[in-house]
Amino acid sequence: MHLSKGEYTQFSLKGKLNLLNEFGTLLTQKRINETEIKIYHIYDFYVQVFYIEKIVTKAEPLIFNGLLRYYM
Repeated sequence: MHLSKGEYTQFSLKGKLNLLNEFGTLLTQKRINETEIKIYHIYDFYVQVFYIEKIVTKAEPLIFNGLLRYYM
């Protein structure tokens, strides 16, 4: 299976997380106040997942790969 960034965004939050668990690779994580952000590589793009108090609030592709430098 191979999805584009656009196809990935069509999935529900639960579907996106299932894809990350099965096909994604966790690269790094960072905490900013109460928010934990994890960066995954999946297929040919990167996804940022936001957690607040261990609850996932958002899982969206990075719009600009240059933002990776803020996480690494």
